[in-house]
Amino acid sequence: MNVSMSRHAATKVAEAGISLRDVQEAYSSPDTTYASHRYPNQEKRIGNGLCLCVDKTTGVIVTVFVHKVETDLRADQTDRDALRYGQRRQQNRR
Repeated sequence: MNVSMSRHAATKVAEAGISLRDVQEAYSSPDTTYASHRYPNQEKRIGNGLCLCVDKTTGVIVTVFVHKVETDLRADQTDRDALRYGQRRQQNRR
């Protein structure tokens, strides 16, 4: 089965050293699937320790990340939700 990924998703997979086989398995046989709260046209597919954000219309994987691992805020994450997350993360470190 061929799975289509955005350039962003392919970059994330390569940078994190994630196995394409794990991505394909999470895509085709996820443990959990639910609608994205933030992006109504996307769904989250959870499996193999990964979270795939998938466009519901095209089936293209928009991004991939390790499920349940919190990371520091990036410089390009400046929207309200991201800033709130960053503040909460800083408070939890104290």
